[in-house]
Amino acid sequence: AEVILKEDFKDLKAWKALRFPLVRKASDYQAVALASGPALKAHCRASASALLWTRTFDPKAFPVLSWIWRVDKVFSQADGRRLKGDDYPLRLYVNFAYDPGLATRATRIKYNAARAVYGQYPPWASLNYAWASQDQGPDFFPSPFASQVRVLALRFGLPGPGVWLKERR
Repeated sequence: AEVILKEDFKDLKAWKALRFPLVRKASDYQAVALASGPALKAHCRASASALLWTRTFDPKAFPVLSWIWRVDKVFSQADGRRLKGDDYPLRLYVNFAYDPGLATRATRIKYNAARAVYGQYPPWASLNYAWASQDQGPDFFPSPFASQVRVLALRFGLPGPGVWLKERR
């Protein structure tokens, strides 16, 4: 039998906003009711932030992730392989928890400093499923911001107005 852990976006009670200290303005997130059902709406205008799902799960118990998504606009100057161009219309991170007991002393110092800034430890590793503005070469690459993050560009550009696309990974 398939085990399902589902987020229905009827509200954002299970989510926590994450602001980036060096970014002036945060993006706006809302739980909205669409004809097709509840959804998360993200809106950005010269902004960046994230929503963190406050629940944790064991990836061995839940090895498949599926979702539907759409974009209404893309960015003309985006290139996720470069620091300056690391921007996507949408991305979904799967974060793997940091365990201080498994880290070297140097890594613990680095993670404790990050915790002081963000109020929590950053992930040990992350897989970033991205919807890129355009196809710019390899679909799987390391993030220019963090060596423990890998980006997998699943979609590129605009599929058409109002088109939702399904993913299963």
